[in-house]
Formats: sequence, C-alpha cells, structure tokens
Amino acid sequence: MGKTSNGNGYCEKLDNGKWKCVVSVIIDNKRKRFSATSTRKKDAEAEAQKKAELYRKSILINKSDPKSELKKTFKMSFLEFWEDYKITRSLSSTTIYNYEKLIYSSLFSCVDNLDMPLHKIDISFYNDIIKVINEKYKYTVGKRLRNFLKGHYKYLVKNSIFMYDLWDNVNPVIVNKQKQEFTIDNIAEVEDKCEIFAEDEILKIKAEVYTLADVNGMCEYDKNRYLAYKQDCKMFYLMFLLGVRGGELKALTINDIDFTNKTLKISKALALHKNAQGKTETIVKPPKTKHSNRLIGLNNEELTLFKELIDSRINKDNVIIFQGKNGYLSSDDFKFRFLRMLKNLDIEKGSRSPHSFRHSFISYSIDNNVISPLKNKSIIFISKYVGHDKLSTTLDVYTHIAKHKITDIETDIASIDELEYK
Repeated sequence: MGKTSNGNGYCEKLDNGKWKCVVSVIIDNKRKRFSATSTRKKDAEAEAQKKAELYRKSILINKSDPKSELKKTFKMSFLEFWEDYKITRSLSSTTIYNYEKLIYSSLFSCVDNLDMPLHKIDISFYNDIIKVINEKYKYTVGKRLRNFLKGHYKYLVKNSIFMYDLWDNVNPVIVNKQKQEFTIDNIAEVEDKCEIFAEDEILKIKAEVYTLADVNGMCEYDKNRYLAYKQDCKMFYLMFLLGVRGGELKALTINDIDFTNKTLKISKALALHKNAQGKTETIVKPPKTKHSNRLIGLNNEELTLFKELIDSRINKDNVIIFQGKNGYLSSDDFKFRFLRMLKNLDIEKGSRSPHSFRHSFISYSIDNNVISPLKNKSIIFISKYVGHDKLSTTLDVYTHIAKHKITDIETDIASIDELEYK
C-alpha cells in the first residue's frame, strides 16, 4: 500500500486500512525504532513520536549532567520562557503586569503539578491543563492562557528539549461562545439587558481614584502594578462621568480635548473589522450614528483626570490617551482591565460590561442623581449629550429607569419616535 518517509522514519497504509508509522531515534550511535498504528495517519505518527520522545528523555535524564534541562520543573521552564518572551516582544510595563498576574493567578492554578520535571512531561500534560482552562475560564481569558501554553511548548521544541512538535495533537478547544448579532431591530433589546452599577459601587470606584498609597517603599514591579491599576480606575470612572461608548473612549487623543474652552470632541470610535485575509483587526471609524459625532463640555474634575491620564502615558510621543501594546487599547485588554478593577474592588461583575458605565450615566442623569454630572437636565438634553440620533432610542432603552419621567409625554410617543436632532 502507500508509503511515505522522512529522515526519521516512515508511514505506510496497511491492507486493513490502518496506518502504521515508524520513528527512529539515534543516541550514542545506537538506533531504536518505535511504531504505532491507527485509523488516521496523523494519530499513528503522533503516537510513534510520543514513544520516541519519552525514550530519548529517559536516556538523557540518566546521564551525569546534574544541570540537564530535562531536570528542570515545568514552572522553572515556563518562567525562563516568560523572560525570553518579554525581551523578544518588547512588552510595556503595563502589559507585563497584566500578563504576569494572569500567569500567576490563573494559568498556574490550572496546573496540577507545577514541579513536574520536563523528562516526565508529554503532550498529554498540556492537554490536561487546557481541559481545566476550558472548564474554568471564558473565551477571552481562556484563549490567552492557551496561547501562553502553546508559546511555552514551542519554546521547548525550539531549544530541543522536545524532539517533535506535537502541538497539533492537542485536544480541540470546546468553548460555548455565543455571538449576539447587533442589528437595528435588536440593538435596544441587547442594550436593555445591560445591568447598571449601584450608586455605592460608583462611589467606591471614585474613592479609589482619589486614594493613593505610598509607592516609595514598593519594589519596581509592585509599583508598576499598582499605578497601572490606578489608571484603570481613572479610565472607567471617566467613562461613567462622560457617558461615552467604549469605542469612543479608546479612540480619544490629546487633540480631541480643548483645555481652554473645556470641551471634548467625539468624532471617531474603535471597532473590530475583518480584513481581506479574514483576520480581525482594530480600525478607527466614525462614531456609531450621525449624531454621535458631537462636542461635549468638560467640568474641572473631568479635565483634571484627563491631565493625569495624559501625563502618565507610556509613550509620550503618541497622542493616543489610552494606549495599548500596538497603539490603541485592544478590546481584550479593555475587558481585562475592567475585570481586574472589579476584582480588586470586590465588586460583583454580574451581567455587567464596560458599556454598563454608559448605561449607569444615563440612568442616574435621568433620575437626577447627585453622582451624575448631568443632574437636573432634561431627557432631551441627555439624549443629545450621549449621541443618540433619536429621543426614542433613549426612551426605549431606558424606559425601566425613566418611566416616571416621561408620563407627561407618553401620548406624543408617535411623534417623538420620528424626532431627530437638527
């Protein structure tokens, strides 16, 4: 039957339809062959390579070198990979802080034995970790943790700790990731499900913004972690004060702020877009609707927060205010910082997302709550301020909050439904 070969062995299809693969290992001028059969060529080849890999490591580990790489534990090896990763990727201090917290608090918690020596590790070890990741974490965090594992495995292959690259034999990722299609027909329904923050939760975030610990006694790593967390609190508190969308906030640059006239120009937003190659990328586009392109006033508190955020930018040559690894802050980083802030403040996430700050702003403004910068303003003013094209959008989405405010105009709802701001 059909037979294929390479420098280390061969695969052939047997008369019974199965595949047989043979792999050779040469150590100290001695050759040893390992074989495996399976209904799929890929599986047979992977099993034969796995046997050969375990044999090679068992021989090498018994050699006299006490510093053999194979005697290192998984954790030791992973931290060496991480140091190499930081250097080769030129990561910012903020990104390093985010990733290290994810590694220590999330990834390592999924490993049953961090002290497992490399000579006892095979691809099934990684499969077991990924299984735990899939059970414990949602798509975004899980994807990042799996990428860390993949990077570590490839690092070991590159440095000849593992002889074969068997990563393609890792179990497929099963993630219940349901995507919600946002259309004109369902956008109000989707937004209406977004839970708002309680008043005491907003005040807790505000208190954290204006409370600063003594960083002089901290090591550089802890200091960077703490300051990055403070930036998160300022960013999301500012999102509440302005009532802007997440994409609008992330797209802001220094040029959008007029400190003399105390105004903020909102003329663009970040969005995810699939390019011609089918890859998802972040693009800058006009705001969501025509009237989302707007100029809003800033009070002294908001101006002060903007000044502090601008002064603490990582790249001072870049006019982007909220910076990420490649310029603009990515959606994944934005969500990660949101979750990190809630966890540090012991605030339950529930069904809330960063967009909940916009909903909270509108709800408290309509309710004339003292924590809103727009207290005592009309619904029409609030609707214009947040960039809704029609008053009905504000009324439809926030009816559960604003119902007692609109009883006097419910009879004119048909005409309001067609009202646009000129």
